[in-house]
Amino acid sequence: MHQSTPTISIRTDEAIQQLFDRQVRAWNAGDADLYAQTFAENVTATNILGDNYVGRQALASRMAEILGSIFKGSTLELGVRRIAFVRADVAVVDLEARVTGFQRLPPGVTAPDGVLRTAMLQLVAKEEDAWRAAAFHNVAIAATGSARTSERTGR
Repeated sequence: MHQSTPTISIRTDEAIQQLFDRQVRAWNAGDADLYAQTFAENVTATNILGDNYVGRQALASRMAEILGSIFKGSTLELGVRRIAFVRADVAVVDLEARVTGFQRLPPGVTAPDGVLRTAMLQLVAKEEDAWRAAAFHNVAIAATGSARTSERTGR
């Protein structure tokens, strides 16, 4: 069976980038509810500690906790490394995140140079008029390096 490649426009890429811009603005403003609005109602999210949150409200509650304490006043930067479209309205997005200005980090997470670096994967889907993240997975990476990308072909 032949699978066709979805038709993707530059506008779609820009719309997805706007989703991440909204996430950054909300985080940097310390606004957990606004941040959570960038996620689907039934989102599944895994943070850097491996904790899993299901549903926008659960994510909003956790975000309120951390943006009001350990990450209060911090600055988030997101960089898109790769967008892979599953369909024209669903994409897997590989991001690199940097957080600075945090109060402290969770136990077991280090950032000796003051920059928390993570490799983030978000599954985004277009819902009515907006793109939202339906799944989110975040992994802390070593302060001295960056996440490696490797594409393998074959079986």
